[in-house]
Amino acid sequence: MHTQTKGLSGYLYSKYIVAVAHCILNQATRWFWDGGSGAWTEGFVSDFLEKLKPMGVGLYQLPCPEFNLLGNPRRPMTRDDYEALPGFVNHCRILAESVIRELKTFKELSIKPRLEILAIVGIEGSPSCGVEFTSHRISDASVRVAGRGIFMELLEKLALSEGLNTAFYGLDGRRLTESISGISHALITRIKGMKELV
Repeated sequence: MHTQTKGLSGYLYSKYIVAVAHCILNQATRWFWDGGSGAWTEGFVSDFLEKLKPMGVGLYQLPCPEFNLLGNPRRPMTRDDYEALPGFVNHCRILAESVIRELKTFKELSIKPRLEILAIVGIEGSPSCGVEFTSHRISDASVRVAGRGIFMELLEKLALSEGLNTAFYGLDGRRLTESISGISHALITRIKGMKELV
């Protein structure tokens, strides 16, 4: 399925943008502590990118709020831990404001081809980038619970307040194949829906 348009030079360019969590394209930013790591794979999540390629979408890499503030090594933390970390929520807010401003610019300044922000893809279970699931500390253990991560929650609120109509999906490392398939299907459905509105 191709969603690209041929320009005057004969090259193809995309009409849709998918904003993805930083670690989807750069696993090196996931937590690293005491010889352990939160990385799923080396480099980037290639299976997901291979599914996106036939759609012809452009990718926008979101910043990683955790790495941008703490770097590595950093221990694995829950949403509660990050909410209690001085300055972290405001740090996420500043990053989210910058992201939404840039995504709006893509949409507003693109006359031909008209760019659409198709979706924002987070990481399930992440304290910052969870979409359906984040993490909480219960009895000194990190437990996956329903809810948005801090960064995704702020992105969603800002997107709504700025009139940026986009979908949110979460890539889930615990069921990666199923998750990739579900997101791919949802993106194709959204593209078809947008085309029908034109």
